[in-house]
Amino acid sequence: MTLRITHLFAAVLAALTLAAAPALAQADPGEIVRNAAAAMSAPADRASGAIQDSTRQGVAAINRLDDNGASDRELVAAARRATREINHTARHGARHIGLIAERAAQAAPRP
Repeated sequence: MTLRITHLFAAVLAALTLAAAPALAQADPGEIVRNAAAAMSAPADRASGAIQDSTRQGVAAINRLDDNGASDRELVAAARRATREINHTARHGARHIGLIAERAAQAAPRP
């Protein structure tokens, strides 16, 4: 469910970014860069916070397993799950920021 919601959110963001591109095309390059940097801040902060949360949850899960006498195999599997979650979140955040950068580059006036 969460994955589908994030894809929906990304699609909505892409649609809004595409709709805003013609208006940005008439702006000066400095304004485009400032707007893009500001737009990148929120997704970067969200991704960073989500990565920190996932890391805390992964460490807590591993500690619980270890406290309950889990085998090394179970601990490694838990660490891999946590790592996959963290990597997924990081990739999603990077894609989101990359989309903003790409749209800003497309909106910049060509010499």
